[in-house]
Amino acid sequence: MHHSRRLVLGAVPLLLVGSAAGAAPTFHYYGGNVVSNARVVQVSWGSNVPSSTQTGLQAFYPAVLNSPYLDWLSEYSTVGLNGFGDGLPGSNQRIGRGTYGGAFTITPTLSGTTLAYADIEAELTAQIAAGHLPAPTFDWQGIADTVYVVDFPPGVTIDLNGDQSCQTFCAVFGTLTVGGKHVGTALVPDLTTGPCATGCGNGATNFDVVTQVHSHELLEVITNAEYALSSGSARPAAWADTSIGTIANPCNANGAQVAGYWVEKGWSTRANACIAQTSSPLAVCDGSTTLCRQCSAADNGQAGGCTANRPACETDGTNPAFGECVACATSANCSGTTPVCDKADAGNDTCRACVLDADCTGNAAGPHCLSTGACGAAPGGGGGSGGGSTSPGQPEPLLWLVPALLAAAGLLRRRRLRS
Repeated sequence: MHHSRRLVLGAVPLLLVGSAAGAAPTFHYYGGNVVSNARVVQVSWGSNVPSSTQTGLQAFYPAVLNSPYLDWLSEYSTVGLNGFGDGLPGSNQRIGRGTYGGAFTITPTLSGTTLAYADIEAELTAQIAAGHLPAPTFDWQGIADTVYVVDFPPGVTIDLNGDQSCQTFCAVFGTLTVGGKHVGTALVPDLTTGPCATGCGNGATNFDVVTQVHSHELLEVITNAEYALSSGSARPAAWADTSIGTIANPCNANGAQVAGYWVEKGWSTRANACIAQTSSPLAVCDGSTTLCRQCSAADNGQAGGCTANRPACETDGTNPAFGECVACATSANCSGTTPVCDKADAGNDTCRACVLDADCTGNAAGPHCLSTGACGAAPGGGGGSGGGSTSPGQPEPLLWLVPALLAAAGLLRRRRLRS
């Protein structure tokens, strides 16, 4: 069974780590995966989930996922970081804004009013395999960015190793295994009635409770996608404090308004406080900073967006530079002597004279694309995607391959004679 941390019922601000009552937490990066750009799939467990929850969340997710609430989480990006303790390379991911994957209602085969966490996981995996829920999507490295958030109807209790929802916890997050890949999930009991309606969150309305608990789970999954599979202080854990767990836990029942909704604050190591957004807008990402706002197409050529030598935003989610201002996102961003956008330049998206030999047709410098991305007379290496020719100064393949084969054959014959 996958174990998971949870928002504990009754953890009011007086118990906050980081408040006057306790020392500030210390979050280390242990080397595991985070969620780059969360795509939230909203799942209702049957048809009896309160309509106020179902319809309200359909507006909540698109607003909050595309808001400053996720921008500040870039401080927990893992670009260039090694795991604390083992020193091995981390996941090299940038955290940015997310998208809404839609609302789905499933008809579970699992029945009963008290459901074991592991059985719920198995049910969700089966629902995905059967096509009743959309398949997970992945970032450019093949790491899952889909998060399945499941809401349960009144009267259904989630049992986690003997701990039960609305008795000891308000919600729980974990990790599914789908097609051999780890995918984040969160399970949320009914928050409109009973102890969870009054013991989870500090907003003014019941729907504030709903959005606060759901946002708490989002913070946890995004910054610690595989925490449920770890000991909590070694990979595949990502960001964790050995005493308090994940970044949302120091801020239990500590909410704020963002994008028109009541959300849970999370612990910012940079601010040394619980926050829901930064005090000032973040600069857009340009490949050299970690704490930044991922760009969008609206930032192209705009002040405060993508300008100067990086005038375009990379909006291709399969590109390593996704969400960063780059020299070019398409060849339309290039001109003059470097009219072609090289999209295979290690995520730098650079304007060049050529990528293929065909780009050099009619070029006065020569008809071949060299490995430098310039046109030339001699056969080149093809600047980014390659022109199918060898690099300058290298012997033609067959000229060196033939003697190599002959030498290998001679060596093989000598070995046979010795045996």
